Amino acid sequence: MTKTTSSSDTAQFLHDNPPEDVGATLNDDEQIQACLNATVEYYHENLPDTIASLITERWGITRDTIRDVNIGYVDGTNDLISHLQKQGFSPQTILRAGVATDGVLKHVYSCDPSDCRHNFPTLDEIARLREHGEIQPRDIDLEAVITWADTNDQLWMRDWWDNRIVFPYQDGDGAYRYLIARRTNRTDDRPGKYIKQTVKKPWVNDNVVSEPLYGAYTVANKKPLIITEGITDAIMAHQHGYRAITPATTQVKHDDLSKLVQFASQADPVYIVNDNDTADTGLKGAVTMAAHLDVNDIESHIVELPRGNNDAIDLAAFLRDANPESLNEHFDTAVRATEHPKYEEYAPTETADTNQTNTGVKVAETRGHIESRIEDTDDMDSSYGSAVFTLSLNDVCEISAGYRGDNPLGHVGVSHSNYFSVFKEATSNGPRLRAYDHKTDYGYNALTWLACECGVRPTDSPGGSLSRRETWAVWKYAKEQQLIPHDDPIPAKAILHVADEYNIVSPSDIPESDDGRLDETDYDKTLTFIDDDLGIPPGRPTITN
Repeated sequence: MTKTTSSSDTAQFLHDNPPEDVGATLNDDEQIQACLNATVEYYHENLPDTIASLITERWGITRDTIRDVNIGYVDGTNDLISHLQKQGFSPQTILRAGVATDGVLKHVYSCDPSDCRHNFPTLDEIARLREHGEIQPRDIDLEAVITWADTNDQLWMRDWWDNRIVFPYQDGDGAYRYLIARRTNRTDDRPGKYIKQTVKKPWVNDNVVSEPLYGAYTVANKKPLIITEGITDAIMAHQHGYRAITPATTQVKHDDLSKLVQFASQADPVYIVNDNDTADTGLKGAVTMAAHLDVNDIESHIVELPRGNNDAIDLAAFLRDANPESLNEHFDTAVRATEHPKYEEYAPTETADTNQTNTGVKVAETRGHIESRIEDTDDMDSSYGSAVFTLSLNDVCEISAGYRGDNPLGHVGVSHSNYFSVFKEATSNGPRLRAYDHKTDYGYNALTWLACECGVRPTDSPGGSLSRRETWAVWKYAKEQQLIPHDDPIPAKAILHVADEYNIVSPSDIPESDDGRLDETDYDKTLTFIDDDLGIPPGRPTITN
């Protein structure tokens, strides 16, 4: 920090000797933990009887379990703040515990003062300096900002949620660390089935406030463990005496993967019990998770619950409606994950490497993040794999490791505070370039980078597997940029797109599934069109000629 950039009025809000992080010198872990505990207790005590009955009816969670795990409810009154203050917690502690938010702190630590709705002119210079990178969040004196806001009646704290069921998380030692709130039919706040407590605000004490895996406290050495999909699934498993953890999603974040590996490595055996649905969403997530365990030498078994006549069944519903003892029968017949009939189809791709997180846990790149598996439409297709799927970020990104600044693919928003970074990670095949946009919370691989660069994906949402149209656009662009050989074979999904887009084939003759194939005549007509009319060598021979 350079103090010469600020006026004397601004200097009162800056540290002379900045700590490593915002609030790092406050030594308030005990107060923050007490505040979290008081919040959990308050929400639990305010759980209406009607909502408790709904919880029991919908998921089978009994009143005893509701009490044991302190499920709660937040209404729309914002009374939590006054309650905590009456309990002796200061505004600073409440904000640092992440159970409330405030416009002053958002303005100072997050906003671009030239483009926000806040009206705190005294603090505009601080926000401007931070927004332009002349100071860092740690340079700002949190206590001074809160004191100024409180003294000038500018501190208008509010809690996060409105009419939601609150599930508290405990860490491996049983301490409350985190909250998540589920929508009800009374909810009138932000959209989304679940809204999580924030841990990313600079002022939140992340020594205490952190997101453990739900159910972590039930894990025991060499004991059976269920990994399941949802919080209510895990709670129902606990209610029936099983040890269970959940990342509360089918698309697991890298940080949660490392936690899953660490807990699963203690258990024996490990069962993955996701939702069983007609779209195979739960099964895909289960196989992906199993693959991450497998590359870390942890064997797991996939349990598919009987769906009956329903479109979907989850573990909570199964335990609510079936004889809980029958779950053991499914464990006895569970298939080893790597032997599941759909493992090869849904598991991490054969061409993708595994990379290693900073915890030392190996993480496989999966179909959910990169569509790099070669589509085999028939025996003839199986030998034609496009090199576009083997590209790494090193091949397509001209920015070197160590870069921090605007996203070169297209900056999102008006602020410019080094949100985009490029770095190297060690992999089994040597150093590998990585890129991450902290503003949009997305990372890039070669395919998503190319998809953004050629304009078929926005930079604020680059992730996910490629559609037929996107596969065609990325392959075509890579060939035009000479990133792949001149005679590189066109991916099968791209062939289907061209056949449809240019009306070469009747819509009724185009397979709905990406794994489908055109008949020989339509296949040849499409390849000939790509070569003759579009002027792009398809890299595949026709069948009939």
